[in-house]
Amino acid sequence: MKVLYRGANILILDEPTGVLTPQESKELFVVLRDLVKAGKTIIFISHKLKEVLDISDRITVMRRGKVVGHLVTKDTNEEEIATAMVGREVLLRVDKKPAKPGAVTFRVENLTASSDRGVPALKGISFELRQGEILGIAGVEGNGQSELVEVLAGTRTATGGKVWLADKDVTAFDARTERHAGIAHIPEDRRGATSRRSSSPARWRASRRSSSPRSPREVWTSGRSSSSIAGSWPSATGGRRCSWCPPSWTRSARCRTESRCSTRARS
Repeated sequence: MKVLYRGANILILDEPTGVLTPQESKELFVVLRDLVKAGKTIIFISHKLKEVLDISDRITVMRRGKVVGHLVTKDTNEEEIATAMVGREVLLRVDKKPAKPGAVTFRVENLTASSDRGVPALKGISFELRQGEILGIAGVEGNGQSELVEVLAGTRTATGGKVWLADKDVTAFDARTERHAGIAHIPEDRRGATSRRSSSPARWRASRRSSSPRSPREVWTSGRSSSSIAGSWPSATGGRRCSWCPPSWTRSARCRTESRCSTRARS
């Protein structure tokens, strides 16, 4: 609406249906067709072949930064578009062999949890996962999937129910304990959930230490700010700095433990 209010005649839509339900996508297409009737021009960018065929008049296919084909929508099909996209024939039909799952290795029983606003997000979730099996969980965003994953990954506390890894109750495990138990988590927002963009280089480097309480980095950084640690290194090294250190540091946390550190050999 904002671009239309500003008088735009050409609309470039990059994956506009990425977060929409099928019904919402159909409603969007009705609006787009009305805009075309009103004289607007639309560039619709998408990897969803059915949507491209449904909404477009002509199709341009790109691969590795180059245009590899121009197609007329009414004269083409999904197979031709897919072949142009990847450069080889694509089998759009999936032939799966019957699954042969093993023993139950992960089990969730009547799991409940609250959202960040304190309202119930999970209400009695139960399922089993067997060895050699892929379990798909479907749902529109905002219906508890994020809270479920966070509880299973140990980053959100459950308000009820149980989570079992084989015969071990892991409901109350935190993220680090779950990693040690063999449970890995790749979040949907990998940049926001796994990066520390607000931390200074000194604090980020000082935090890169082993989880073992006997780790040298754990001992050196325990109870001391990264700035005080950085400030203590010049006296230990005589003001020397190796190639591992940032320009503002005399010695980094990595220098303390790396045998190949150039200042370590001289200090």
